[in-house]
Amino acid sequence: YIVKHGKLKEHEARRFFQQIISGVDYCHRHMVVHRDLKPENLLLDSNLHVKIADFGNFFLYLR
Repeated sequence: YIVKHGKLKEHEARRFFQQIISGVDYCHRHMVVHRDLKPENLLLDSNLHVKIADFGNFFLYLR
């Protein structure tokens, strides 16, 4: 997306970041820790919804 459209506008960055926060919060509420969150593991679908990918290094917190 950034390669095609260039630098993100502030409202776009805010929207993407909020989606990332929401996804990480969901994982943490379900006791899943991603452990490898980086730009390469953030995907955009055709509706510009952020998807967190590559849970190969995840940690499941068990009480």
